[in-house]
Amino acid sequence: MRLVFRYGLILICVCAILSCATSPEVLPEPAETQAEAKPTVSVKTDTQVAIMNFKILARDNGLEYLAAEIPQSLTSAFLNGGIIQPVERQQFEELEGEIITSQMYSDKDEMLRLGRLLGADYLLLGSLTVLGDAGKINCRLIETETGEIVFTDDVSGSLKDLFAMEAELAARIEERLIR
Repeated sequence: MRLVFRYGLILICVCAILSCATSPEVLPEPAETQAEAKPTVSVKTDTQVAIMNFKILARDNGLEYLAAEIPQSLTSAFLNGGIIQPVERQQFEELEGEIITSQMYSDKDEMLRLGRLLGADYLLLGSLTVLGDAGKINCRLIETETGEIVFTDDVSGSLKDLFAMEAELAARIEERLIR
């Protein structure tokens, strides 16, 4: 009786194994399904970026407040995106005030040194050019260790759409850093 039970149990196990081996869930997926799968991207989420005040190129001197507003908006967008960790603007501005003269913005080596002092991987420099009601935001992302410009881009539009232009620029920078 025990021998019959063992053989019966072995037969059930063999049948179960064979049915699993030919089950459609175990077979590899068709090639077209594999092609549809989205690739995963490994993102370094601790990338530090120091965002300098932007230069404002406009005849209207009433737009100078945008020199600090654009970096503030980009900082918020980066924090919400979770990919880029901006250097805290207050910390940046305090250090900037201590060691920077007005000529600093034209001295690339001083800007890179400031970025390294802040622990930033990159510096983000930019400008806003205004012609009538139209604006164009340009930016350059510079690696602080090498001084290499790793990304440059611009967005254009009506000044009424400035916030949308800033959001578009932030998305493009984030996209570049996850490549």
